Parts: sequence; structure tokens; C-alpha cells
Amino acid sequence: MSILDEIFAHKRRQVAAARRHTPTAVLEAAAAEMPPLPDFLAVLRRPDLPAPRLIAEVKHRSPSRGILCPDFDPLRLARLYAENGATAISVLTDEPYFGGSLDILRRIAGLGLGLPLLRKDFIFDRYQLLEARVAGASAALLIAAMLTPTQLRRLLDAAHALELTALVEAHTAAEVQQALDAGARLIGVNNRNLHTFEVRLETCLRLRALLPPDVVMVAESGIRTPQDAARLAAADVDAMLIGEGLVTAADVGAQVRAFVHPTALAPPTTHQRMNVKICGITTPSQALAAVDAGADMLGFNFYPPSRRSIRPADCARIVSALRARGHSLRCVGVFVNASPAQVQHILQTCGLDLAQLSGNEPPADLQALDDASFKAVRPASLAEAETALHDYAGTSAPALLVDARVHGSYGGTGQRADATIARHLAAQAPILLAGGLTPENVTAAIRAVQPWGVDVASGVESDPGVKDAARMAAFVRAAQSA
Repeated sequence: MSILDEIFAHKRRQVAAARRHTPTAVLEAAAAEMPPLPDFLAVLRRPDLPAPRLIAEVKHRSPSRGILCPDFDPLRLARLYAENGATAISVLTDEPYFGGSLDILRRIAGLGLGLPLLRKDFIFDRYQLLEARVAGASAALLIAAMLTPTQLRRLLDAAHALELTALVEAHTAAEVQQALDAGARLIGVNNRNLHTFEVRLETCLRLRALLPPDVVMVAESGIRTPQDAARLAAADVDAMLIGEGLVTAADVGAQVRAFVHPTALAPPTTHQRMNVKICGITTPSQALAAVDAGADMLGFNFYPPSRRSIRPADCARIVSALRARGHSLRCVGVFVNASPAQVQHILQTCGLDLAQLSGNEPPADLQALDDASFKAVRPASLAEAETALHDYAGTSAPALLVDARVHGSYGGTGQRADATIARHLAAQAPILLAGGLTPENVTAAIRAVQPWGVDVASGVESDPGVKDAARMAAFVRAAQSA
């Protein structure tokens, strides 16, 4: 049984219980008394708003990543979304798997923010549409993967009769066609496969051509950066629905503005700021020195044989201290051949943003970790590089970390990666260049490879495993000067 099947089975029981508690006739009467609400579809077509327009999601947790927002305050999130330029707000109302509720939707509707609200849930019954209308939603999600063509048409008609916009979600070409055949005018392409939870931004880019110009398209899942949004804009995607990328941000308002403001969506250029990851952090003083140096990412090594390994409890204290100080840089756990369950546990325990898989992990391990992981690869030829790109490059930034091939080693050797191979990969996907980088050679390496970012560990150490603040600062300066 897939996670979607499990959720659907639970949802049937939940709806049956709700109907016993509040009969359909009661909801019918309440819906008839509801005033007109903002038009969800109309705002996503507004020509004065730059595409893709932002549907900001109120989301507490997910089945794959657990709690996303420990200090979850849905009303505060909704206000921040509205104040910083979101076009609409999506509210997850599933409680067991996502930590939402209809009450949260009602309370956000009661704020009077003036933005249309989407009820995002696993809807299969007209009763749930009535619930959405009474709770103050302007739109409701219908998932093609869990509905037959007949059910979808029936629910689309029911939504229209209730003055609700239906956002029909699809993941494949067949589901897009099913939505079009049913008469959908608003189609969301979910980059996440709801059966496997694999996420690939390329899904919506590939399916965009199947939608006629008069149908509004929403890209869902896997949109993590303004650069991702720029790719959507270039593909004429009308709107984007973002949840995790907002609720996990240290400054939610700033993150919303980064996606909404047109200048934030400019495609990357050769002058884009270089991302710097300093890896092998083991103490609070090292972490703060790396932050002061200007690092964008910190790496924490959970591979016991490494001289830079750290215990989860120590890592959690460091990350917690960084967050308490308001630092929003990404914190990355580095793993070698750990199971997805072990990786997920440490990510959640330590409050880490991403997992770097540096061993012999299969592509399925990245899929199991949703879009919270990327793979370290050590290709020895262009053919191996192409295989790695096909097997591992997903939606995370970076898509791959490229290191030197040293027999019997999982990195940290101080050896340089092959520049020709790395440059070949960097031309096709965002990569972190690793291997033998120092303040003295990083500028030349960046100019030769043109990576998304660079990764350093031993190159900024005074002794094995001991980070040097001056060398870290020099490394970041040299990387940025490139």
C-alpha cells in the first residue's frame, strides 16, 4: 500500500465520521448563507502580477520530513504571506499526516486578509467541498491520481455549483489529459510523485506543453529558490505553490519577497554569487567563525571513521544556537551508506536542512528522502558523469557534489576533482565542486568549472579537523572574487 492509498483509506473513515457529526443538510444551509469570496482563478490570471504568482502554503509537517515548523503559528504565517506579497494562500487541512485542520482554515479566513484561500486536502466527496466553502475557502484541491474520470467530473461540477474554483492536481501526461477532459481550467502539476514521494522540478517543465494557453498552470513541490521560480517563469508557468520552502525559512517574510519580487526571479548569470559550503564543522566556535566568514552552507559529518565526525547531540546544539541567533544558512548532514531512516532521524533530530549522501547509496535512497538530499559523486569519466546525472540529479540545490575519485575513499582526500568532468556536469545541473580546494586555488577552479558552489574542509584547516578562521575568511573572499 502506497502512502497515498493509506491516506485515502483514513480519509474515507474521517469523512464518514464528520458526516455523522454534522449532517450534509446542515452544511448545505450554511453554504447557502456564505457571502461571495475572492476569485481564486482570477487572481492567478492578473496581468499586473509577475508570473509565476505565489500561492503560499500554511504547512506544519509532512509524512516524509516530519515537523517542518516547530513553532507553528498558522495565523502569523498567513499574515506574513499577505503582508509580503503572496497572491493566494493554501491551507492544508489534513490533520494526521500534515498537522492541519478545517479550524485553521476558518481562523485564517476570519483574518480578512483579502486573499483567496485554497483548501488543500484529499478530497473525494462533495461533503468535503461543502466543508471548504463553509470554512471560507475560495478553492479546493482535487487530485487526479485518487479519482476516476467520472468522480473528477462530478466533483468539478459540484465545486462550480458551490462557487469554488477547483485546482486539479496531476503528475503525469495521462492525468493532465484526464483533467482537461473533465473540463478543468486550473491544473496543478505536482513535481512530487504521491506514490513514491520522488520530487523532480522537470516534471512540470515537461508537462507544461500539454496545457492550452487558456488553462492556468500551477507548479507544485520542489520549488526551493528564486532560481527555480525563474525556470518556471521561462516555461510560462502561471503560478507556483510553495510550502516547505517558506515555513522552514528563518525569515519567512523575506523568503516570500524573494519569490514574489520580480528582480529575485532573474535567471542565474555568470556573475551570480558563488555558494560556499564549509564542511566538517565540529564545534560551536568553528560554526560561528564559518558564519562570520560568509559561508552559505555548513556541513556536519556523521560518518564515524572520519576525523571530522560529530555526534548528533552536539550537532543539534550547534544548529539550535545558530538558529537562535537568526542565522539562515543551510545546514547539511554528511552521510556514508546510512539508511534513509537513519538519515531522516538525524535530519529531524539536529534540525538540518539537507542530507549529503557520500557513499554508495542508490537513487532510491534520495527518492526516499524527498527533496531534502543530494548526492556526492566521484566520476572518473564523462560516461560515469552522465550516468550520475541521470541517476541522481534532482531538484535540490545543489543537484550534485562532484569530488575526486580516490580508490577506497568517500571524500576528504585533498585530491582535486577532474575539471573537465566537473565542467561537463556544471553545464547541465547545479553542482558543488569539492576536492583539494584552498584559498589559494579556489578562484582558478571556479573559473575553470563554473559550478553553482564550492565545498571545502581540509583546505581551511590549521591542523587535521581544526578549522582556521582566517583561512575560512580567505576562502570565501577568493570564491566570491571569482
